[in-house]
Amino acid sequence: MTFPQQPSITAMTVNVRVMKIGSRQISLSLFKQLCEEALISHDGALNGTAWGFINYHPDKCESSPTLHRHLVWVSANDELLRYRLNVQPAFDMPDRRDEPFACQQADRLLTFQTYEWISDRLAEVPLNTEPASLGHFYRSDVVFTHEHLRVRATASDNALRVAQAKHDTERPSWPIPGTVEMVRPDLSQAIDALKAEIDSWDLSYEQANDDYHAAVAAEHQRRQRHRELHRSLGALPQLFIGL
Repeated sequence: MTFPQQPSITAMTVNVRVMKIGSRQISLSLFKQLCEEALISHDGALNGTAWGFINYHPDKCESSPTLHRHLVWVSANDELLRYRLNVQPAFDMPDRRDEPFACQQADRLLTFQTYEWISDRLAEVPLNTEPASLGHFYRSDVVFTHEHLRVRATASDNALRVAQAKHDTERPSWPIPGTVEMVRPDLSQAIDALKAEIDSWDLSYEQANDDYHAAVAAEHQRRQRHRELHRSLGALPQLFIGL
């Protein structure tokens, strides 16, 4: 083979990061003994300082379908630990990507909306229904998309009782088997119980709505912090240890 120029070998410097305690290199045996602790908190903050990753799977997890690395990090108490860093946060995994976000603020808003509806301040009942032999039943949970985030809200039992009582009072009565007594749900009692529950929160409808939007915005920010940390931690260098 003819080369246009004379082949040559160029010397290059390669940085190899070796993990040591004092002057002694950390061994594979010691790495296996490190406790597994979460480096990333639920809120998306670091619990310590990450050094890098070890190209070894101490838990025999190299065949896991989820790509990951094992990081070495130091806690605020100077404790040496390890952490399994998956390629992406749990909420972005294919099997959990469609899992809705749930929070108390969403539950309260849905419950409050039911009260606003029964008070004729909302045009439509905010709850979903399921067909039944005599009309339909209301479901407590509603899943919707808010700014690309799936959110699950669960109405309280009092809200469900109000919606069902309203539905039942608007359909023909039916006799209890073996009697001539006619079933009539107590709508006013159900409304009173729902109002008492909402009053205990000491919130206006506008405040409940604002709290819900704030919770969704905070969840967006939390997830973004997790994604950014996964990217930055995934770029950490490899550390070398002894056998």
